[in-house]
Amino acid sequence: MEETESLMDRSEFEQLATAYERETRMHSLPGPMRRTPSFQRLVAAGEAVVPSIIESFEKRERWGMNWVLILMTITGESPIQPKPVAGGLLASWNVEETCDAWVEWWRAKAPDVKADD
Repeated sequence: MEETESLMDRSEFEQLATAYERETRMHSLPGPMRRTPSFQRLVAAGEAVVPSIIESFEKRERWGMNWVLILMTITGESPIQPKPVAGGLLASWNVEETCDAWVEWWRAKAPDVKADD
């Protein structure tokens, strides 16, 4: 994982995270989530927010597909593939399995870095 020059402080992350959850609470599709101001700001922060998101997944404080979308956008990774449904026209994600896969991805990518550092 690349070093980030300036990490987002925890209070700034918490403010953005709260706004993001509020803004995406009624959305199930990625398009509207991507258009929210908080999504744009979290993605712009880049890898600086990854440890905080992973820590939230580990503690089950904040987790869900809205957060997975941010991780996929920032990292370009997807450690777990969705299950095709409706003849492959749609995809189904198990939120718990997906968040756990991201935690495992983080541990493999940054074994010497704790998510809460």
